[in-house]
Amino acid sequence: MSPNGGERWRQIYAERRPASLVVSSEGALYAFVIDVGLLRADEASRDWEVVKPGWGERYLMHLAVDPNDPQRLVAADDLNQLLISVNGGRDWSVL
Repeated sequence: MSPNGGERWRQIYAERRPASLVVSSEGALYAFVIDVGLLRADEASRDWEVVKPGWGERYLMHLAVDPNDPQRLVAADDLNQLLISVNGGRDWSVL
């Protein structure tokens, strides 16, 4: 995270692993961290929770949060599948 437009950076998640995406939406941050899963943090507290572990070798490349329903997420993965979650990312189905 950079508090000053990219002049300085600091690590905000304890594990040092590659992330395939980071999305900010309505007070929440989402990140997909390789070999960890989909993470969510409240922008104020920055306390990360693993929303959905266990993606195996798959990973998310794009993520969108419905502005009218923050529990509804749509994602694209590295296998070119469109996925949807209606419970904040805990469960996914092919769209």
